[in-house]
Amino acid sequence: MITIGTRIKYLRMKHGMTMKYLGQMIGFPAASADVRISQYENDSRTPKPELIRKLADVLEIAPEYLSIPVPSTPEEIKVIEFWQEELSSSD
Repeated sequence: MITIGTRIKYLRMKHGMTMKYLGQMIGFPAASADVRISQYENDSRTPKPELIRKLADVLEIAPEYLSIPVPSTPEEIKVIEFWQEELSSSD
């Protein structure tokens, strides 16, 4: 799975933001803003739902794009396709 940290980093860089800038935009003090974002990007911390909403606002995306797991391997995609087919055929 593509981790939430990888997605945060990708979107932050896509917007040309530094970790410090993103951290300050979501309300962290300047002295620790970059450290906190680094922790999320390195997956050593997981943002709580309220923080995910703030990140999504600043990164101009829906919160679900950060909170819902994203497959990254062909095997993970096959599993998702299998369950989509199974669950849709049971309706």
